[in-house]
Amino acid sequence: MTDPRRPGRPTSRRGFLQAVGAVGGAGAALTAMGALGLAPTSASAATPPFRAPRESDFTLTGRSAASVAVVGAGVAGLTAAYELRKAGHDVTVLDARPRIGGRSLTVRAGDTLTDKNGVTQRAGFAPGQYFNAGPAMLPQWSVSTDYCRELHVPLEVFSVSNANTFVFDPNRPDRMRYQTARADAYGVVAELLAKVTNQGSLDRQLTAADKERLLGFLRTMGDLGADGAYAADPRRRGFAVHPGAAGFPGEPLPPRGSLDRVFSEQLSRHWYLDAGFDMASTLLQPVGGMDRIVEALADCIGRPRIRCGVEVTSITDGPQGTRVEYRGSRSGALDVDYCIVTTPPRVAARIAGLSTDVVRLLGGFMAEFPGKVGLEYRSRWWEDDHAIYGGLTSYGRDGSLWYPSSGYHGERGVMVAYFEQAETTIQSWSPARRAAEAVDRNERVHGAKARTELASSISVMWGLEPFIEGGWQAADQENNGAVNTPAFRPLTDPSGRVFFAGDWLGNMLGWQHGSMVSARQAVEKVHARALAG
Repeated sequence: MTDPRRPGRPTSRRGFLQAVGAVGGAGAALTAMGALGLAPTSASAATPPFRAPRESDFTLTGRSAASVAVVGAGVAGLTAAYELRKAGHDVTVLDARPRIGGRSLTVRAGDTLTDKNGVTQRAGFAPGQYFNAGPAMLPQWSVSTDYCRELHVPLEVFSVSNANTFVFDPNRPDRMRYQTARADAYGVVAELLAKVTNQGSLDRQLTAADKERLLGFLRTMGDLGADGAYAADPRRRGFAVHPGAAGFPGEPLPPRGSLDRVFSEQLSRHWYLDAGFDMASTLLQPVGGMDRIVEALADCIGRPRIRCGVEVTSITDGPQGTRVEYRGSRSGALDVDYCIVTTPPRVAARIAGLSTDVVRLLGGFMAEFPGKVGLEYRSRWWEDDHAIYGGLTSYGRDGSLWYPSSGYHGERGVMVAYFEQAETTIQSWSPARRAAEAVDRNERVHGAKARTELASSISVMWGLEPFIEGGWQAADQENNGAVNTPAFRPLTDPSGRVFFAGDWLGNMLGWQHGSMVSARQAVEKVHARALAG
């Protein structure tokens, strides 16, 4: 086998493993490395442990706690306020939206939502049904799960990867179970690699022992028969009719399609759902809705300390303190020792009084504009007719259909139609038209019940959400790495009394974990400054 970048030159072990990773993802590459005796050791920079502020920090030093204004009652703002209160800091949280949570938005029966264009929707869900319009899952390793433990918020499994869901390309007439598509891809890749290995193309790069281990790995990974060909065992691919009692062995699925179907872009998009460390199983969700986390934080902070419907218009940073001016349901000003700004950066850039460097950095963030449509159904037909319990079906280049990971065998359920770049499709549409598009997609994949069983719907377009204006906002197009550079120190390590926090100011964009660790960092800096006097 030759390196396609350098015709005529044999592929090295590194090149071979890179090729496996490109086809099968990080998991396949790691497994191949293990088969070759090259499994890597993990090494990562340790994150400094967080030391929560305590009241004793002040009582033992004879100093007094500080007064702090937190701008934004989303996950970052509430986390910051919660941690500051542990040390007795006098905290006031201000948020321009009518409810706490920011992007951690759970829509329930009777809730009303009004977007930037003045369009109002009312959730017609049945009691007990809900729709996580923002974050929907928690990585098991994340700080957000730690807070759920600390706040006594019960968790349950959120299923993102489910072999029984579908891989659906709207440009093709048929659908395919993810289990079948994955088995065919593994099988074809393994068969091709086994042929190359047996033909001696890798002799210059792999030892005889390497080759034997690799072939053993390929036989297992790809379900290869004695002849080295993909066996397409229905117990790997799935059945058209499931096996039954004696005399009823089941009916295999039709043979795989052409190579362009096996290696479809749709499959590759679906394949990587749980390949990254952030979405690797097991994922979790709060029982009863994602807003359980922000509600628990608010209870611990104290509801009277949180003012909603209040837009911060100006922040003046001085040597002795900070003045925060606001308007809305109540107008006025707060004179505090410190301020932590957690609103999205492009929104924060409009606050008067911030320095030129800060405004320039805030205004340079780039926003993504996802959208979600919650579809409530009178029956859980996806369980009854398709045996799908949780997970998601990928749909085309811009979306997916999510099945609920709770309430199994209940009377009703809420499916979610997710649109990656809603600003180019449904964001400008009416709620009714958005729902129609979501139902059309659902019906194309699942059949008539996706339309006939619909009870109600509601949509959230994050680009149109007041005082948020995007799903997440990044400093660059390379995983937000720019925030780690000295150029962003006016935000990450400010010299004055105004601090910043949010997932946008860290390395976990779009995750509550990112908001929480950023908030902790800001809290540490404020607390240290207060202790230093």
